[in-house]
Amino acid sequence: MKFKFNSAAQWLALAGKTGLDLADVVLRAEMESTGASRDQILEKMRQSLVVMRSSAQKGVHEPVYSRSGLTGGAAHTLAQAIAAGKTLTQGLFAKAALYALSTAEVNASMGRVCAAPTAGSAGVVPAVILALEEELGLTEDAVVLGLVVAAGVGQVAAEYGELVGAALGCQAEIGVASAMAAAGGAYLVGVDWQGCLDAGALALQNLLGLVCDPVAGYVEIPCIARNPSAATNALTCIELVKAGIRSPIPLDDVLLAMVDIGKRLHPDLRETSRGGLAITPSGRRLAEACAARSCPRKRESHE
Repeated sequence: MKFKFNSAAQWLALAGKTGLDLADVVLRAEMESTGASRDQILEKMRQSLVVMRSSAQKGVHEPVYSRSGLTGGAAHTLAQAIAAGKTLTQGLFAKAALYALSTAEVNASMGRVCAAPTAGSAGVVPAVILALEEELGLTEDAVVLGLVVAAGVGQVAAEYGELVGAALGCQAEIGVASAMAAAGGAYLVGVDWQGCLDAGALALQNLLGLVCDPVAGYVEIPCIARNPSAATNALTCIELVKAGIRSPIPLDDVLLAMVDIGKRLHPDLRETSRGGLAITPSGRRLAEACAARSCPRKRESHE
C-alpha cells in the first residue's frame, strides 16, 4: 500500500485502513518519499525541536532586538510580567504566548528558527507544543510525534497552495501555522484522529482572510504579534475538540477556501507593504524612520 496523501481526507483514510495513527502515516509517507528510515526522520525532527527550544527561550531570558530597530524586547517584558503575576493568565496560555513571541523576535533579529511553515510564522507550532510539554509533563518522544502530526497538516496545506504571504496573504502563513499547532497539540492531548484534523480546521477558519501588510517591508509589524495570537487561537481550538466539538467544515474545504480567498486578495494586501497597516499614518512614519536609519533589508532566517 502506498502511503502518499494529498489531502486530509486521504490521510485520515490511510489511518483507518491500516490502523496506524496520524503520526505513523506521516512517517510512512516520508519514508517512501525520501528513502530515509523511521529513526532518521525522527532524529531530524528532534534536531528541529532543539532549534525550537532555543528560539522559544532566548527572548525569555534576555531582550532580543531586530536589526531594523522596529521591534524587540517584548518577549522579555512579557516574561517579567508573568513572573511577577501581573498577567491575566498564567500557565499554558501565557507560556504559549511567551514562547511564540520569543521565537518571532529571534527570527526578526536574523536568528535561527525552524520554519513552520514559514519563518515569519515560526513561533506558533513550538509555542503550543512546548507549552503543552511543560504543562502536562509530556515526554520528548511524544512531543516529536506531535510535531510529526503538525508537519502532516503543513504538508497537506502545501498541496493546496503556496504557503507564503505574497501568494495567499498571511492566512497562508500564520493561519496554516495555527492549524498545524492545533492538530499537533490535539494529538498530544489524546484527541481522536478526526478531532485532530477538526482542531486544525477550526484554527484556520478563525484566520481566513488575514492579509499580509508588513510595515516597511519587514517581517516584524504586525507579524511578531500575530504569532502569540495564532498560538492561543490553536489552544482554544484544542479545548473545543477535546470537549467534543467538531468542525462542520472539514480541513480540506477550509484549505480550498483559503486558496480562493488568497487569490481574491488585492496585490496590495499580499506582502507588498502597499496596503493595510503598512500605509497607515503610523505605519508610514515607522517606515520613514527606518529608512532614515538605513535599515538593512530583512531576510527570513530558517532551518
